[in-house]
Amino acid sequence: MQRTPLYRLLPLVLTLVACAEVTEVSDTDLPPLSEPGQWRYITQHDASTTSRCIGQPNSPLCAVETLLACFQRDNIELCRMVDDGTEQYSQIFAAPADPSKYLAYRVIGADRKSDDVLITLDQREGLLGRYAKSTGAPVQSFTLKRQAEGVWKVTAWGDVGE
Repeated sequence: MQRTPLYRLLPLVLTLVACAEVTEVSDTDLPPLSEPGQWRYITQHDASTTSRCIGQPNSPLCAVETLLACFQRDNIELCRMVDDGTEQYSQIFAAPADPSKYLAYRVIGADRKSDDVLITLDQREGLLGRYAKSTGAPVQSFTLKRQAEGVWKVTAWGDVGE
């Protein structure tokens, strides 16, 4: 049996180390918490939406915003980009999105859990031109994992404690 010299294995080892680093979660992956009274918005149009990364899930918050925009805009393709379980709720997209509504949200929690990121949002739905009042709905948490190709996917989401 012929042995491979160790120096020939170095590129493979460096590649494996680089891939391992991609899946590690750092504090820079965590979005900043919203200040009191600070809200972000998702509407039917990018021009009136605060996020500039919908459809580009290169960070945990961008993945969450892509998922939120999917539902706000009735665009299942956005969901498919960030959630592998999209088909289970695809019936929601039977009716077109209401262009008079917007989603207001703010980041109230962000934490690392091993290789995952947990983002907690307070959300309100409003009508364009009107303040989105609190509905008393529970806050929602989103668990995200960085994929091998560097994009983030939502692996679980729902009311806190589910």
